[in-house]
Amino acid sequence: MHIDGVSGVTLDRDAIQVEAEYPIRGGRLDLLIKAPSRFLVVLENKVFSSEGEEQLKRYRAWLLTQDEPSKILLYLTPGGDDSNAISERPDRWLSYRSDISGWLQSCLKKVTRNPRLYGFLAAYLDSVRNLGRRVVPAFDEKLVTLLLEPNNIDTAYEVWETFDQSIRRLQLRFWKYANGKVRERLRAMRVDNWITELDPDDALLTGSYPKLTLRPNPADDSKLYCRFVLERDSNFKPYYGIHFSKEVARSSANEKLLQDIPDFRKLEEEIIDDDFKRYRPWWLGWRPTGIDLRDKASVLQLAQDQNLQLRAADHVMSIFEKYRDLVESTNSALRSKG
Repeated sequence: MHIDGVSGVTLDRDAIQVEAEYPIRGGRLDLLIKAPSRFLVVLENKVFSSEGEEQLKRYRAWLLTQDEPSKILLYLTPGGDDSNAISERPDRWLSYRSDISGWLQSCLKKVTRNPRLYGFLAAYLDSVRNLGRRVVPAFDEKLVTLLLEPNNIDTAYEVWETFDQSIRRLQLRFWKYANGKVRERLRAMRVDNWITELDPDDALLTGSYPKLTLRPNPADDSKLYCRFVLERDSNFKPYYGIHFSKEVARSSANEKLLQDIPDFRKLEEEIIDDDFKRYRPWWLGWRPTGIDLRDKASVLQLAQDQNLQLRAADHVMSIFEKYRDLVESTNSALRSKG
C-alpha cells in the first residue's frame, strides 16, 4: 500500500489504524490514519464551515508530540481552499471536487460488476462534485411551479407553518448533544467539582439568549464566581467565553471587589491576549463560534450529523482546560472577599 507524501512506505492494510473523531487534548481529529512507528496522517474535513478556533494549529502541535517519523496534516474542503484565514498551513490541501471525486471515479472502474455498490458510489460522486455549489435557479422555478399547483397549496402551507418549529427541534438537539459531550469530557478528565447546566427546553427553543453553563460545584453560598458559558445571541449565532455570575456583575463594588485579586488580573490579561473580546460587566472575554443555527448549511449539518455540536463542545472545553486553574483561584478569592 502506497501513502502519497510518505516516501518508501509499503504496508499490509491490517497494520494501519484508521479512526474517525479521534479524541485528543483540546479537540477531536476528523480522521486519523496511523502505522505505528512509521507514519501518522491527520485529516481535517470542512464542508459547510471554516476552520474552528485554531484547530489546525492545535492539531499540528499534537502531531509534533507523536513518535512516528513521518507526520502529515491534511485539510479537505469542497474546493481545496478556505476563504477565511487559517491558523496553520497544512502539508497538503485536498478538494472534494478534484481529489475525492477523482478517487471515486477510479473506484467506479473497479466495481462495474457490483451494480449496488456502483450505484451508491455514482450517487456519492455526484454529491461530491456539487458540494458547496448553489442550487440552479431552474430548480427553484420548477419547485415554485409545483408548489403553486392548486392541489399542492394546502400541503405547501402545512410545510411552511411547521418547518420553523422543525428547525427549532434540531437546535434543541444541538444544545443537548453539546451539553452531553461537555459532560463526557469532564468525566474523562475525572473532574467532579464542575457541572454543566442547560436552560429549560422552552428557553432553548424560544429564549433570546439560551445558554449552556459550566460552573463550580457546589457553588459558594454567595454565588460570587466566574463560569464558562456557551450562549446564543438573538440572531441564532452561538459564542463562548468566561462569564461573571449576576451577583458579581451587578455588584456596585465590582471593580473594588476584583482589583485586589492578582489571579483575576492575570486571567483578564491572558484571555485578552488570546484575542477574546472583552465585554464587562458580564463577559470577561468571549468569541463567536462561527456557527449560525439558522443558516441552511448549518441546518443540513444538524439534520445529518453531530459536527456542529462537537465543535461547540470543543470550544467550551478548550478554554476550560486552559483557564480552569486561574478561574478556580479567582473564584476562591471571590468567596473570601464576597
